[in-house]
Amino acid sequence: MVLVYLVESKNMSYNLHLAHLSSYGTGVVALRDTAKYTGQLIFESVFGILVALSNITTMTVFVVGWKTLFKNDFNIILANLVVCTSLKAFVELGFVVPYYVLQSDGIPKNQGYFTMRYEYIIFNISVFADYGTELERLVINLVLRYYILLHAYCYQSPHRSKRNFSWSS
Repeated sequence: MVLVYLVESKNMSYNLHLAHLSSYGTGVVALRDTAKYTGQLIFESVFGILVALSNITTMTVFVVGWKTLFKNDFNIILANLVVCTSLKAFVELGFVVPYYVLQSDGIPKNQGYFTMRYEYIIFNISVFADYGTELERLVINLVLRYYILLHAYCYQSPHRSKRNFSWSS
């Protein structure tokens, strides 16, 4: 049976350690061990509620109105998806900024808030991965919009036909 217990560390936060492996910390730090972080908890909760409501609204619209969405123009669906996914970057700021604010409360600057180097690396990789997917979505949306514009210009214009289209004009 593996026992889990809490060991107090130097900076008065708690590191989770496993029995028989107490020299290897898991890196899990209990953030709110005092009432000092209550304001940041409320700040993150507001953003969490905002994300939950926007996700519930988006899912409800997609589930209830999927027939109507697919009967409409593709550009309208694409614009709605872009708006819904761009909310994610705004909401993520509510979770990222408080951790950087925590760096100013007495913990040495070279160490930051995170007590172990791999915690810091994992946190930054997750942030870059999220913004990387946003960049990927932007590129895909631009390619799709260019394709739609090209398709509309080539095949729906009365002055052009499929055969005499050129890239220079």
